[in-house]
Amino acid sequence: MFVGDGINDSPVLAQSDVGCAINAASDITVGAAGIVLIKNDLRDVLSAILISQKSFQRIKINFVWAFLYNIILIPIAMGIFYPLGLKMDAMYAAVAMAMSSISVVSSSLYLKTYNPNKIIDNLETAVQQSKLKKERNRRTQALSKVGSDTTTDSTGINQVAALNKVSHSRTGSTESLSQVPMLGSAG
Repeated sequence: MFVGDGINDSPVLAQSDVGCAINAASDITVGAAGIVLIKNDLRDVLSAILISQKSFQRIKINFVWAFLYNIILIPIAMGIFYPLGLKMDAMYAAVAMAMSSISVVSSSLYLKTYNPNKIIDNLETAVQQSKLKKERNRRTQALSKVGSDTTTDSTGINQVAALNKVSHSRTGSTESLSQVPMLGSAG
């Protein structure tokens, strides 16, 4: 899949397996792309992929359903099982074939209830939670380094010297601990 938005992308869009043009302003790009997205939102590319996967899944379900339905009912309608006492009137066979078509169409219409935006929102939430977890882990590691170096004064307030030591070591500062003011100290 190739995603492009300009005339210079048209040759690649035409040669790719699936070409996706975003907000195509030129007729060349629209003609070369297999998919044209109206908005300038890259999440729509993911939506198009999710919808195509769900559509292909539904096609396979419909194919299996129609194949099994026909493989069972066509021999019965033909009268192959008539010697065994299993027969179907022609009128019922016609209704059965119509029901096969109706079931496949109904199954396809079920795609209208599919909302890829819910999946995309869940993915965005998972990414945000992952970023927050990484940040939380980074802070916990920094505080655990600081926690081993801190002491408390007579009022029970932690000294900030070790924390400043860690932050200054990242910036390359050579400030000594004696120059760092401590919480709870006067002046």
